[in-house]
Amino acid sequence: MKPREKRAYILRHLDNVDESVVNDIYQKLYAAVESNESAVGFSMNGEPIGKAKLLTDLKEAEAQIERGEYVTLEELTNEAETW
Repeated sequence: MKPREKRAYILRHLDNVDESVVNDIYQKLYAAVESNESAVGFSMNGEPIGKAKLLTDLKEAEAQIERGEYVTLEELTNEAETW
């Protein structure tokens, strides 16, 4: 089951489970949100992206920009015209 399907399933059934189940879910969710690895976004495949991964990727992107490794909007527009 994909992450989105799991989330939808949980939301559909959350009101119908025992309070102890809700407490277990809450405790796990709270711990995950408070940690540095809580999901701050999702990849195109629906996989969660953690805060640490996002910060690492942002630092690499900034380094690429400083090295001049980027495509300008004009270059992208010209390239798109050939598609």
